[in-house]
Amino acid sequence: MGGIHNARTLSKGLLRYLQPTRATVGRNDYYYNITHPSPAYYTYLRMAATSTSSSAQREFSGIFARLLPKNSEAQALFSRAVRYMEETDDKYHLQFIDSLGNEGAGVTEPIETDTDYDTATSSVEKEQGFHHLVFSLRNDDSPKFLNLGWMAGRGTSNLQDRNVDFLLAKPRDPKSRNVANVHICFRFNRISGMLMLVAVSSKAPVYLNLAGTWHELEYQSEKLLYQTTTTIKLGPFEYDFEYTVEEYERESFFKCRNAFLRKMSIDLPLPPKSMWKLHLDKHKIIQHFLVFETVGSGTFGWVNKAMNIDTGEMVVLKELPVTSTRTRNAFLEEVAWGESFRV
Repeated sequence: MGGIHNARTLSKGLLRYLQPTRATVGRNDYYYNITHPSPAYYTYLRMAATSTSSSAQREFSGIFARLLPKNSEAQALFSRAVRYMEETDDKYHLQFIDSLGNEGAGVTEPIETDTDYDTATSSVEKEQGFHHLVFSLRNDDSPKFLNLGWMAGRGTSNLQDRNVDFLLAKPRDPKSRNVANVHICFRFNRISGMLMLVAVSSKAPVYLNLAGTWHELEYQSEKLLYQTTTTIKLGPFEYDFEYTVEEYERESFFKCRNAFLRKMSIDLPLPPKSMWKLHLDKHKIIQHFLVFETVGSGTFGWVNKAMNIDTGEMVVLKELPVTSTRTRNAFLEEVAWGESFRV
């Protein structure tokens, strides 16, 4: 069972291992072996197939993040919501739904059912995996109102789209009383292009975990979603927000993201390319600022690119080494002097 392979595609070491015979066709040299291919050859084929497969998958799908019900309460609530959408052929809300295999779901607690809140996951759920919500930049499944972003909650009962893109609960589900009709929204900051979580209910609290610390979002306040995974609490219900963009998708993601931002507002310029940042990029936290690379340094400190975690605004931070109380006081005096010139 032999094979013919272009010599230019195989390493010299592999050719020696295969003990090839040379043949010439036109201007190209080929090597073939008339014995069974060696294990090294199969290894080469696997590597080539993997390379071809990965290159074919490099095009950004449009989906850049997902929201997964984390604890059993959230999983049960959302499971019933998905069944309701399927039974009523709710195409609008189903467009934001995807499923995740059991191995990837990371679920350790049982899913509740409609009839018995102590029963384990049903056989259908085990077979289909766990449903979750997806954030997409494609035209066919983007949020209804681009400026508002992806709205999430239990929805209203008198509208077809229920005023939410992410329907977290079946309408009139008695277990959803801790979830507001419109509880939270995820929207891009139009200036920086970063995704923010916004609390949009005046009565239902929102909590999120940033760098291991829980923060409560007050009504109409927001936080920058900069971590790969951020846990969000809506009453007893916990969700994991996860970015899914890989490094090789960086260029195509920002191309789609910028087109999305233009649709939000054609009057505003796009964020500067120097601040096109992913959750994968190296950063550090200084108070309520997300700090990226240093852009300049000198005798009196360092200048860094940064973003305000509370607003998503782009800022420049200057770090100064304070070696004495005198230096500290002189610096604070200079800051106060600069503040006096604000209009």
